[in-house]
Amino acid sequence: MQLSAFRLALLLKKTVAEISEMPWDEFVYWQAYLSIEPPGQQDDQRFAALMAQITNMSGRSLPDRKTVKPSDFLGSPKRQQTMEEQIAFMKGLGNG
Repeated sequence: MQLSAFRLALLLKKTVAEISEMPWDEFVYWQAYLSIEPPGQQDDQRFAALMAQITNMSGRSLPDRKTVKPSDFLGSPKRQQTMEEQIAFMKGLGNG
């Protein structure tokens, strides 16, 4: 059984046995759909909007009162920040 079957079962609140009874073409459609709209994507976007709002409201966190956009907190799907980059960013917020 593929890991994606477990992921789909969790998402649909079903057992893996119930998912295994699903027709193969439906399972493939689900996989395609989830690759286009991954679960939790809306939560990430809401969190990014909240972080941008908090950062912009603080006013002194960024040099020259520069503002940030939610996309600044989402990062690139192709490259994730390293832990060192995240720590450096957070330390830089207090130096304004």
